[in-house]
Amino acid sequence: MNCRHQRGSTFAETMAAVALIGIATLISGSLLNLHPTATLRLEAQDEALRVVEATLESVRAGAIPLTSATLSNPPIRVRHGMKVTLVVSPQETPNLYSVRIDARCNVRGQDVERHVSTMLWRPSW
Repeated sequence: MNCRHQRGSTFAETMAAVALIGIATLISGSLLNLHPTATLRLEAQDEALRVVEATLESVRAGAIPLTSATLSNPPIRVRHGMKVTLVVSPQETPNLYSVRIDARCNVRGQDVERHVSTMLWRPSW
């Protein structure tokens, strides 16, 4: 009987281990790449909400005219190239308006949008 003790690993075992390590590295790398994109998207959503709120308060205060428009200068500073649209529709009740404010931007190919719809009463003095 020939009893040989084999020490070490074969070439096939080594290549299988290298392939598994490579796959694990690719998966972890792609997961790490998703984190900054998700962070940017969340920041843009937060910014869009703040822009919508600030625009609504500016309209209520009379700083922004109560007419439909695309705002080139939002009331607060934005970083993500936000486009703000104001849509105003008079209602049947005198001095009552339906107001919709949309804030949109694109973050790494994904659209981010926030909007608010409300009624606004503007008395005529």
